[in-house]
Amino acid sequence: MAISKLYDLILWITPITEAFPRSLRHTLGHRIVNELLDVLRTLMEARYSRKGRPLLERANLGIDYARHLIRLSKDLKALSLNRYQQRPEAPRGSRPADRRLEKGPSR
Repeated sequence: MAISKLYDLILWITPITEAFPRSLRHTLGHRIVNELLDVLRTLMEARYSRKGRPLLERANLGIDYARHLIRLSKDLKALSLNRYQQRPEAPRGSRPADRRLEKGPSR
């Protein structure tokens, strides 16, 4: 579930960041997309790893960082308030309850 929510968030944000003003597109815009792609990879690694907790903690940090970058883009007016309010829900953190949502192969 977290992986599919993150995938939806990436689908939503990518074309938006391409429309950022040039001064922010190559810094803030690319950083947002790259961070979310890194989190996607980390979540997928955690799903198949026997030691997923450190990976989930790293993914949680990346999600929090991306949330702040998205909020910053709204505050800098690169992202309209209307679009900001319509954003898909980002995955939650790496709390134990969240881990049950992304069960990989049986351990």
